[in-house]
Amino acid sequence: MATELKGLNEECGIFGVWQDPDAAQRTYIGLHSLQHRGQEGAGIVIRTPTGKFAIHKGLGLLADVFNNPDDLTNLIGRSAIGHVRYGTAGSRGVENVQPLLFHYLQGDVAMAHNGNLTNAITLRHQLEEQGAIFQSNSDTEVLMHLIQHQKQASFREKLKASLRQIKGGFAYMILTENALYAALDPNGFRPLVIGQLTNGAFVIASETCALMAVGAKFVRDVEPGELVQIDDQGIKISHFTTETQLAICSMEFIYFARPDSNLYWVNVHRARQRMGKRLAQENPLDVDIVVGVPNSSLSAAAGVAEQLGVPNEMGLIKNQYSSRTFIQPTPKLREQGVEMKLTVLSAVVAGKRVALVDDSLVRGTTSKYIVKMLKKAGAKAVHLMISSPPLKYPCFYGIDIENTRELMAANLTVKEMCVAIGADSLHFLSLPGLIEAIGLHQDAPNDGLCVAYFDGKYPTGVNIAAGEEIIEGLRQAVGEQDPHILNGIGNFAGCYQLSEDQLDNPVLVAGADGVGTKVLLAAQTGKVESLGQDLVAMCVNDLLAQGALPLFFLDYLAFSRLESDQTAAILKGILKACQVQSIPLLGGETAETPGLYQDQRFDLAGFAVGLPAKRELLSSAMVSEGDYLIGLPSTGLHSNGYSLVRKILFTDHYYQFDDYLPGIARPLIEELLEPTRLYSNVIRPLLQKRLLNGIAHIMGGGLLENVPRMLQPNQQAEIKLASWPKPAIFNVLTKLGKLSQTDRYQTFDMGIGMVLTVSPQQYQQVRDELDRQKEPYFKIGQVKRRPENAPAVVLLGAD
Repeated sequence: MATELKGLNEECGIFGVWQDPDAAQRTYIGLHSLQHRGQEGAGIVIRTPTGKFAIHKGLGLLADVFNNPDDLTNLIGRSAIGHVRYGTAGSRGVENVQPLLFHYLQGDVAMAHNGNLTNAITLRHQLEEQGAIFQSNSDTEVLMHLIQHQKQASFREKLKASLRQIKGGFAYMILTENALYAALDPNGFRPLVIGQLTNGAFVIASETCALMAVGAKFVRDVEPGELVQIDDQGIKISHFTTETQLAICSMEFIYFARPDSNLYWVNVHRARQRMGKRLAQENPLDVDIVVGVPNSSLSAAAGVAEQLGVPNEMGLIKNQYSSRTFIQPTPKLREQGVEMKLTVLSAVVAGKRVALVDDSLVRGTTSKYIVKMLKKAGAKAVHLMISSPPLKYPCFYGIDIENTRELMAANLTVKEMCVAIGADSLHFLSLPGLIEAIGLHQDAPNDGLCVAYFDGKYPTGVNIAAGEEIIEGLRQAVGEQDPHILNGIGNFAGCYQLSEDQLDNPVLVAGADGVGTKVLLAAQTGKVESLGQDLVAMCVNDLLAQGALPLFFLDYLAFSRLESDQTAAILKGILKACQVQSIPLLGGETAETPGLYQDQRFDLAGFAVGLPAKRELLSSAMVSEGDYLIGLPSTGLHSNGYSLVRKILFTDHYYQFDDYLPGIARPLIEELLEPTRLYSNVIRPLLQKRLLNGIAHIMGGGLLENVPRMLQPNQQAEIKLASWPKPAIFNVLTKLGKLSQTDRYQTFDMGIGMVLTVSPQQYQQVRDELDRQKEPYFKIGQVKRRPENAPAVVLLGAD
């Protein structure tokens, strides 16, 4: 397979056998034939004659993990399951290598999984709140914890109930003391087949090529929504759900499955040949030879050559022994990796018009290098032919497809892609052509295929019911929170009635903001509730900077896939923050936007509307030379500079979420997800008593960019850096990132979330009010006259 050339990867492959004397060896052979489905790790669990389980697993290829003869001979037993894994970013630790083994009073249980759960984060958060302790960050472990929380009497019924709770694409294999279980998701996104050995033992595998490798006869495909149970009484098949609709991943036929496998009675090699033939029918080029990119494109190349009536030449040779580790995420190293893995036969391509056939186009970088190599070797022209449609959308069901912004076809036209790659022409197989060429002949949409990567229409659809459930729950939580609200959540728009005293000075102040890159960390960890306070604070603090008190708040949440629990957690955080600030959540929008965001990614924005505290807004005209600058402390990073933070901590220095940084007495992730401070209750009485001349909300841009926004052009803020303590996180980032003073004070708040401008005459009153509230504050500087060509902010001393 050409997996390492594209950056396009399958999650994994699974294999299991029940009551075979050579269970461990048989599983090893089966996994070896599935090695193309995952090369990051491998493992085998066996049920020993005593009923206990033994396991051997590790990182790397199967042969690397089982590199000692004793590794297999020590696995003694008649039933086993195994797994080869491709690990997604951030989850390549040995703790995530499967099968996962669990020890319970009732007996041992082993589990292996192929695919991706779209509601894993929500379920994990819910299970942790109920006391579950996870040993890995893999989706797989979620199902095992769900099983343990079920109340049904038998393991089989517990498993069925748990399978109904999970969503996404999955093929599970579970080994207990008494049985081997296998289950496939309601859409059958991942392939799973049953076979039988000549000794009567049953085997289950991801592909039929594994059955052939171990000498098993194909029995049947596991159908969507089925639960297979194999024990000493034989095989029993039932459904854990009847709400099924076949939508097997089309990428299995295009790219992932081995050519000698059959998926729902369709041979993969033959399907790829038909794709190539149809591609050439749709694009009848005048070329001299056809060259396929090894290895997964060779079948399609044969079809193209047959249709065009020209020789199918071996113009590219793949080094079968080059390591995957040569490919790195930088353009220079990618190009070197391609050159190490592929060699051009100049004698074949020189002076020829070449039809270069590849199965898919992801980022386009590999294609660009191959075209360049062919032309360097003397090819007269290179016409790139892709035996699948343009890949524009991400996958949520177990394929590691890049972000939409990194998918070439999602951002460029075919003509623009062709220019970027350097080919003489570029041609894709049409979507109808793909569906017809595969030829599943199923009574289902798209002939039983999932083609969401190409048209953005996901088989599981938009979860309207979940959205309605969220709205109803939020409506009940909000209740009659403010007498000014005439109608709010659940309507097309919210209505807020101003009182007579508010109408006396009818000036509305509105602001909008988001949380930014901090959302990525919350999404990775499932700790999303604090984002609600971040969102409210970023918007409301901006209103305060204008001298306005907030009237109400609205939100906008956009998810790749709507999960009611996760969404409810975010909304709960928003509602709680609004209640703390004594403002109503008037309404908003919760949108499901498949294809716009990858995986569990999402984004949120907030909108706040307010009125001046008195008859006039704060303006720079109110600030005078000699005014004091009072700093109110932040809780740390707030929502600022997280792109730089992630680069310093995780990209450059490889920290983990549970690490401890110097001077910080809690895990790193807790420090990073500390929510933005809400200042409304602190500043409200100061505004109402008209004690402030100006306010600056210190957000993106830091003190250097935000303080000048409240000053007049001829004014300068002198800030004494030693006048307040800096939270430890800023010292760590400064040292690790080698940040200059300008970098620090133009990116972070450096421990000051709000700056108040106060006249010397009112300074004592402001101090008294802040002391009454027990609010810490620091006199950090003073407003001065700004010399000509001088900066608006001068930082004095060292920090």
